[in-house]
Amino acid sequence: MKLAISLILALIAVSPLFAAEERTPCVVLGSPVNIRSGSAANSPVIDSIAEGQMIDMLQLEDTPVTIGNLTDVWAQVRTPGQGRLGYVFAAFLFPLYELTANPWLNMTADGVVLERVSFAQNGTFAWEASPDANGNLKKATGRWQRAGRTITLTFTRIAAGMNINPGAQRSLYLYRHEQASALASEYSTISGGLKKTTVLYKKAASEGCSM
Repeated sequence: MKLAISLILALIAVSPLFAAEERTPCVVLGSPVNIRSGSAANSPVIDSIAEGQMIDMLQLEDTPVTIGNLTDVWAQVRTPGQGRLGYVFAAFLFPLYELTANPWLNMTADGVVLERVSFAQNGTFAWEASPDANGNLKKATGRWQRAGRTITLTFTRIAAGMNINPGAQRSLYLYRHEQASALASEYSTISGGLKKTTVLYKKAASEGCSM
């Protein structure tokens, strides 16, 4: 009997059915964003989640689709709380690992253009600007903090000639699609094709409402 129990436990340990589920923490970009039973805009809504909240993404589908003026893929997720399987249009999800994966280029933070920003996992960042007339690279550093979809930058050390002062704070907003369109106004509509690169944007009023 003990041998049989041991064999069962061993099978459970190695079986794919009991393997640990890979989850990617994501920030929700829209308010509210619907979670659907299937990967289609007409699939029944089983839950919804507010902007800035966290949700676990399990996997992305392969085929891009266009919904409204956004083109992206569907993502399988687990609902917060009950942990039900569902689907969210990936245009409304920002995988957190992308924040520190690569430098971000030409970001606009409260009117200040940040040509190249690198975010470190220890909560620091470095902003590199275009070289001065003598070819010297201009650089500023500081600390960043995320709250919902907002990234607050606090500048500490700043090279001469950069258009910002020590102690100043600027805000960026997580987004997946075209920044120029999204930053046109706080209530602009996002446009552009599928983009796998990480970018930032301000809230668009129409986001998520019909998804």
